[in-house]
Amino acid sequence: TITDFKTLVINSDEIIVPLDWYDLEPPYVFPTTPFTKENLLALVFYKLGNQQKSFEFVSEESLLYQHLLIATHLQFGYEISSSMVDFCYRTSLHNNAVVNYYGIVEGPKSNEELKKEFSEALSKAENDEIRVFTAKHFLNLLLDYGELKEAKRLVEAQLSIAISNDAKNAMSTHLAGILMAELEVPYSKKKLDEVHDVQLSAIAYYESKNLKVQAGMLLVDAAEIANFKKDYIASKELINKAIQYFKQADIPEFLGEAGFKKGILLYTWSKNGSPQYYKAAINAFQDVLKVFKRDTHPQKFA
Repeated sequence: TITDFKTLVINSDEIIVPLDWYDLEPPYVFPTTPFTKENLLALVFYKLGNQQKSFEFVSEESLLYQHLLIATHLQFGYEISSSMVDFCYRTSLHNNAVVNYYGIVEGPKSNEELKKEFSEALSKAENDEIRVFTAKHFLNLLLDYGELKEAKRLVEAQLSIAISNDAKNAMSTHLAGILMAELEVPYSKKKLDEVHDVQLSAIAYYESKNLKVQAGMLLVDAAEIANFKKDYIASKELINKAIQYFKQADIPEFLGEAGFKKGILLYTWSKNGSPQYYKAAINAFQDVLKVFKRDTHPQKFA
């Protein structure tokens, strides 16, 4: 169970859908919706993952229906029509940007066009919380294209205005990724310590929310940084915790990747003055083969 996670907030006459900072749903911003029994049921079933049922409670003419439809198309990879994109542009520049970036749309936008759309959404955001939420996904675009300097400027600007702890942690998580990508050999101890501190802080935050998969992904990176610091014991503890989290969540892909990373770490140590890790490395690779089987993952198995 995720702690402190509000699915819906109901005031006397309106329903508020909190922003999803944890990447559990599409990054779609729902407007404040009038409180009615039908609207509430539609949103409850959407949140439960029963989108088909949610549409039974709202008419096709309602704004909520359109928002639910676009969010559902975004979630399941259905094509998003030009009229849906136009609706997003009229109602939420954030949604317009994320739909064009993540969605399957008619006439996909270029990188520069997407950057302009995210920039417009940032400059015209309704409030700082939505602005940081938009930045969270703009940063994914910038990092996809390796634009580290622009990404770092953006994340530092958003950290200065982030209000909620969720917003601050989202920016810190991105900052950790940027700092890690900026590392160059020979590694600076100061820079390694900087990125490691940010990673450990973000991991602790995810763990406090019981978001073990998100924590696990950062733990894999943190294990690599600990390895660069030549702190093999800490590196092994971090990667083992990541494997434990992925095993509990039953996500074979993440489990296999983390196990493979563990095997590489142990094998590297065994060849660099710590031969006691050789057998553990072999065992780690054998565990990976239990996840990446020949019939289900032929490329990984090879």
